Amino acid sequence: MATNDEAVSHVTGATPTPVGAPGNPRTSPTADAILKLIAASGPEPWFPSRHATEAGTAREALDAPLEQLRLANLISAATWVRGVGQGYVLTPEGEALILRGGEVAAAALAEAPAAQKPDPEPPAEASTSLTPEQQAARHFGLNLRTPLFVPLILVANVCWFVVGAAAAVQGDQSLSRYLGEGQPLSLLHRIGAITGGDLLNGEWWRLLSTCFVHIGLLHLLANMFALAMMGPLAEMLWGRWRLTVIYFLSGLGGSCLAMSNNPEAILAGASGAIWGVLASLLAWLMLFRSDLPPEVTGEWARRLWLAFLINAGVSFLPGVSWEAHLGGGVAGFVASGLLNGLRSAPRPRRLLALVLLLMLPVLCVGGLVMSMNRSQAWLPLREKQAARAERDRIAGFVAAEEAYNRDVVPRLNQLSPDAVRSVQLRMWSMLLKPKVDRNREVEAEVRAKLEAMKTTGREAITYLSVPPVGFEPLDRIRAGAKEFAEARVAECTMLHEMLDSPTVPTEDAWTALGAARRTTDAAWEQIRQR
Repeated sequence: MATNDEAVSHVTGATPTPVGAPGNPRTSPTADAILKLIAASGPEPWFPSRHATEAGTAREALDAPLEQLRLANLISAATWVRGVGQGYVLTPEGEALILRGGEVAAAALAEAPAAQKPDPEPPAEASTSLTPEQQAARHFGLNLRTPLFVPLILVANVCWFVVGAAAAVQGDQSLSRYLGEGQPLSLLHRIGAITGGDLLNGEWWRLLSTCFVHIGLLHLLANMFALAMMGPLAEMLWGRWRLTVIYFLSGLGGSCLAMSNNPEAILAGASGAIWGVLASLLAWLMLFRSDLPPEVTGEWARRLWLAFLINAGVSFLPGVSWEAHLGGGVAGFVASGLLNGLRSAPRPRRLLALVLLLMLPVLCVGGLVMSMNRSQAWLPLREKQAARAERDRIAGFVAAEEAYNRDVVPRLNQLSPDAVRSVQLRMWSMLLKPKVDRNREVEAEVRAKLEAMKTTGREAITYLSVPPVGFEPLDRIRAGAKEFAEARVAECTMLHEMLDSPTVPTEDAWTALGAARRTTDAAWEQIRQR
């Protein structure tokens, strides 16, 4: 195998070593030769592992020139194929250099920053010191970035739990009981836990919010330990955004199955989402087991089965929702397969995988809705919900009737024909004289009473200007009362205008006033009859 210094000398103009001399494991092709081989493959990806097998070259000898070409932006990673490995294609810059001919790799590296030269490759014997994750990353060309999504989810769950503890203290509830037992359940429900009744009330957002609520400190620590143990590996294999999709789809799937089967329980915890993460690792192992070193697959399998066995045992403990675990695991496994199809399948299959991935949350929620409408498990809850709604409806009727009797009836009595008759007579006698001949004190007193009647009528109208309560007798009475109050205010307004006139009202004005009075009296009689 060529050293890193030898590889650089080939690229910078020294005599190149023959490409792939059969039988010589130290044969090291130049970056220029590798670039031409990739160009010769046309639009199809060029696979280093396949070339190493055909040419009898050590696969490791291709890493340094490939890294140089990648850093010089002459090639880019293409489709990863099971059994063959990572493929490479030319970038537009690489195609342009090929068309110009010459020592293309040397020309490109001359323009590239010196800092982009590849780091010395670790000796072959050092690979045994790598972790299984690092060996897999090296084999598949994965980017060993620091995990981001898993730490954020861990912090979010812990912060949510702390918010619940603060709410318990603020509500004068036992902090020790919240930490030990996750009680009271009403507090858990307030910070996002879910029951079937919430779905009947339309609170669908709780299907995801419940994944951040935990029933006690032990529940939180167990879930966060499982996520911290296997989450970083899943994030490395699937990438950040793919693991984000897997996590939340798994949480949704677990919540949907748990609510479908046991709607009267209160559901809380991230177990469904974590089972989806574990299932995604199982999916990866099934897809790529044959391409991984046996020691890597063995180590992963042992860790994965240990995590599955522990969580499976927990699933059958009292109070633990095995449905959430199962639903989350199935959703995570299916989502992983579809996401892998999006990454590496041919274009028609990628489009199909995208459609199915978008349909997955729809299928989860749709199955829950079907269960809500048809399952016998939901029947008692629906009956309780209907009885509660009926009680609330009747209580609403009673409250509306009490408000009518308290706020409206006294004002209507102040506007009744008997209550205003004396004021009307004094006003009519006053209107028979021109304004200059009227007693000023009496007129001022009459005007004050008239304004009081108008104010009382407007207040009654305000109280009656509310939507119907759905109880027909009460709604009919309130409608008639509003009609009477409006007629009384209109009559008072007409009398006010006549008082302001300097002359005696005309015959037409008296006729209009009489019609208004008859309308008001008729509306009052309708109220009395109702």
